[in-house]
Amino acid sequence: MKKIAEFILKNPKKVIDMPIALLARNSNVSEASISRFCKKLNLTGFHQLKIELARIQDNENIKVNKNTSLNELIKNISKIKTTELIAATDNLDIDNLQSIIKIITNVKLTHFVASGNTIPVAKDASYRFNQLGITSVVFDDWQVQTAFTLNMQKEDLLIVISKSGESKSLIKLINIAKEKNSYHFNN
Repeated sequence: MKKIAEFILKNPKKVIDMPIALLARNSNVSEASISRFCKKLNLTGFHQLKIELARIQDNENIKVNKNTSLNELIKNISKIKTTELIAATDNLDIDNLQSIIKIITNVKLTHFVASGNTIPVAKDASYRFNQLGITSVVFDDWQVQTAFTLNMQKEDLLIVISKSGESKSLIKLINIAKEKNSYHFNN
């Protein structure tokens, strides 16, 4: 862990653009050690570490005071979001993404489920899917989510949104969908 931290602290700008294998090689550790390091920092993985490093880097470059114009603030926000988008898209598996898009566009109904702080994300996703003509639903209440999941058909899709991936109620819904042979993705 110490080797990883030392390398990152000495080279934060370089790490933002590195694949995990290169960081492992430069730190003289395994890729699994880097994943464990990220988990110890309460990050979901190496990708999130890179996003956080980019955010810190951008925040260091942004100086805001009472004389900062609205135009400068908007440019700063745009710069931060652009960096986040680049970091997010660098690790996309295009083949996997195409498979997921094919499934999403061919299902009868998409049911988004979430709990706690991820419910607004599920609501937003459902709204956007419906705007695209992909019929979807989302419910705040866990009991309603469960009842709806129990009534899903084989051609329906369950999309679970979870920050931790460990919510027992959401895992139960995944198991229900598996038993019904509905499509499901874990995110």
